[in-house]
Amino acid sequence: VRPVADVHVEAIRDHVPAGVWAMIQLQRLTFARGGELCKLRAVGIDRTGPVWIHEAKKHKTAHKRRRRFLYFGPEAQRILEPFLESHSLDAFLFDPRADNERARNEHYDSARYRKLVQAACKKANVPVWTPHQLRHTAATRIRGQYDTETAQLLLGHADLKTTQQYALPDHNRALNVMAKFG
Repeated sequence: VRPVADVHVEAIRDHVPAGVWAMIQLQRLTFARGGELCKLRAVGIDRTGPVWIHEAKKHKTAHKRRRRFLYFGPEAQRILEPFLESHSLDAFLFDPRADNERARNEHYDSARYRKLVQAACKKANVPVWTPHQLRHTAATRIRGQYDTETAQLLLGHADLKTTQQYALPDHNRALNVMAKFG
């Protein structure tokens, strides 16, 4: 799975509902899986510190007794605040009905989220990408700015090898080093 170019993400902004756009932005900032954001509720977010923390109780590796945390820094908090203000504590933050979407559920699910993104890509005439690629984009970006271990922590991976599959090598870093070294 390859990262998605920022220009292709920005191109679909006007073609997705507000809740979907917020989830897209949050995935770029938090390393969350789409399904983790679809089921996000205000009641699960600890907002007492400068970085808000959400511990996902149900997640991909819960059966292995792994803990999964999402971290929301200042930019992510700015995106979340309108949804927090307009919902009760136990309501899902991203409700398709609030986006005037016909829905059976009171929250988006991963499949609906993916379909809306892919349809928006077609409308915007950009290469079709999926929300899952946003995790790869974020992992590649954080690996380039910091290191693989930080990307591992933020992605919630137990094994560094998994993170290395998510985050592409940063060739610019190699170029900068070699410009000085070699």
